[in-house]
Amino acid sequence: MTENPFSILLITGAIHGFLFVIIPILLKKRIGKPIWFLNGLVFFISLNNLQAWLTDNNYFDSLFYIKNLVVPWYMLVTPFFYTFVVHYLNIQDKINSFLKIALVFFIVQFFIRVTLIIFCQLQVLDNTLINNYTVFEEFFNMFFAVFIFYKCFLLIYRKKELHSYALPYTSFTWLRQFMFFGLVVVLFWLFAIVANSFTGRINNVYTYYPLRLASSVLIYWVGYQGLIRYNLMVDRISLRKEINRANISETIKTEKINLKDDKHFKTFEIIELYITKHKRYLDPLFGLHNLAIEMDLSDSQISKILNTYGNYNFSDYINKLRVEYAKGLLIDNNYKDYTIIAIGLECGFNSKSTFYSAFKKFTSQTPTAYKKRNIKHR
Repeated sequence: MTENPFSILLITGAIHGFLFVIIPILLKKRIGKPIWFLNGLVFFISLNNLQAWLTDNNYFDSLFYIKNLVVPWYMLVTPFFYTFVVHYLNIQDKINSFLKIALVFFIVQFFIRVTLIIFCQLQVLDNTLINNYTVFEEFFNMFFAVFIFYKCFLLIYRKKELHSYALPYTSFTWLRQFMFFGLVVVLFWLFAIVANSFTGRINNVYTYYPLRLASSVLIYWVGYQGLIRYNLMVDRISLRKEINRANISETIKTEKINLKDDKHFKTFEIIELYITKHKRYLDPLFGLHNLAIEMDLSDSQISKILNTYGNYNFSDYINKLRVEYAKGLLIDNNYKDYTIIAIGLECGFNSKSTFYSAFKKFTSQTPTAYKKRNIKHR
């Protein structure tokens, strides 16, 4: 039997999803609650794809009971994602999860289907009832999924007051990207249901190709994105606590020009002391205008003073302080278990690329190379 590319992608995505769930368990890694819910999401997408692959390739054709026992794994996907988001934002004490309700719906639907199959096989009921029930079940599950999807939308886009725990440590861009991609998946799903309803073909394989293709891609994207983002956030929270506990009193090296009785140089010293004492460079949103307001000077005055006495423009001056701070953390054994990305973000950089670019600019080497070289020589 020759399988088409869609079928191959379907089973490949399912296998990949199962590996994504199983490997961390086999490695006996400590898994946080949000990751368990993320794994649940990937697991049920994988189960749904596996079931679809088995059905599309006629593995169940001769078995009435199994052929008609289409388990609605897909209905648990959005509730698991919603629960993941709730725990990701650490608001489980403020927001109720719909996971328990979804599990009740899932169990009820399973038993209804089993009952229908038994009565139809005993010829108490007509077999067409199973098809009619399948249409009803899928419409019901789609509306339930849209409802959960809307609740996710409110959490991510509207209820920003609930972002206070996660916002200092993570970006919400990937969650917003997921919402857009999720909307595309829902539209594909709606297309498949409507197309099947009009054609009268409940299990029309071709109408489900776009949906299954999108769900396969979803396994790769949301799984890795969620895992990486959550682990990075946990790393940063732990790192910041460690830094605050240690109360590091590092000395930031700055190049000073020895000028006497220069009022502008004294202003520069005041600015430099303010930035370093209050560690303003650790704020990724800290800009020239913020500093000007805080120092009661104009943007142009601050810029001119930093260029003259700090030897750099504002952006480079702040990034140099961030790099100096990062250098200390990278070679400190107290922080050896934290990722380099987490350290860079905690030093005020807003992305891995800007951290690596600035670090190489001021040290002529990458953070990884710097860490290896200096730890060896200690």
